[in-house]
Amino acid sequence: MIIHLNGMPGVGKLTIAKLLAEKLNARLIDNHLLIDLVIAIHERGSSDYLLMIKKLTDIVLAEIGKTTNNIFIFTNALAAELSEDRNRLAYLIQFAKNYEFPFVQVRLDCDLEENKKRIISESRKLKGKLVDTGELEQLFRNYSIYHPPADYQLTINTTNLTADEVSEQIKKYISKY
Repeated sequence: MIIHLNGMPGVGKLTIAKLLAEKLNARLIDNHLLIDLVIAIHERGSSDYLLMIKKLTDIVLAEIGKTTNNIFIFTNALAAELSEDRNRLAYLIQFAKNYEFPFVQVRLDCDLEENKKRIISESRKLKGKLVDTGELEQLFRNYSIYHPPADYQLTINTTNLTADEVSEQIKKYISKY
């Protein structure tokens, strides 16, 4: 099974994914595992950046394809307005289909004001993640989280929920499958 958590920066994807991975004995592939490596070499968004992300994703998916009976949790912030983001999600969905892994899309939403409070955390700053509230506002204005129709999908507004409550909702949802 592949569980894909998609949401704006600071919505709580990694925190929720860590809790969920622990509860499900799952493997976590946070988007920053790939992104941080790639931006150490290439400018974010460049054609070389996108190509290297694709190459690393191919390596990761090839290894996942060799496994059986594992749950993998991916995190991302993929925008509906960006073709490269739509393509990345389509690629992951197609991989899951090819290997007959159930694919669960989870969109995590959060109200802008709460998201702005979360994004300025010291832990995000230490990890080199986005902490600029103005940039977050710009993301909210210009982009929406990509969440195409799927067999297994869930949307959770995290504004008034703890990460543990959200991870429990996801766990309960996937227990049906």
